[in-house]
Amino acid sequence: MTDDDKVLIAWQDRKHGYVKKTAAFNPVTFMQKFLLHVLPFRFVRIRYYGFMGNTVRKKSIALIRCLLSDSNADNSGSDDSAQDSQPVPSGWVDLMIMLTGE
Repeated sequence: MTDDDKVLIAWQDRKHGYVKKTAAFNPVTFMQKFLLHVLPFRFVRIRYYGFMGNTVRKKSIALIRCLLSDSNADNSGSDDSAQDSQPVPSGWVDLMIMLTGE
């Protein structure tokens, strides 16, 4: 293998002040490293979706914190009799009957 048979990649190293760095790999090693970033069929990168999506992240996290603080305030002064008033299902069949009525 000669020097021409290398794959050169360049990146900016954020940890060291965005210094430009390069690395050389043989083609097989480069493909192995590159394919580590490819998701399998039907997998989705979830970090861009849901409540952590870029467009709604601040509002949704604020709402979640508000809801959590409200639920903690409600539960802190409540007595145990309110929680014991609902029957506890003994299995998944009882849970489905309790939730759906069927």
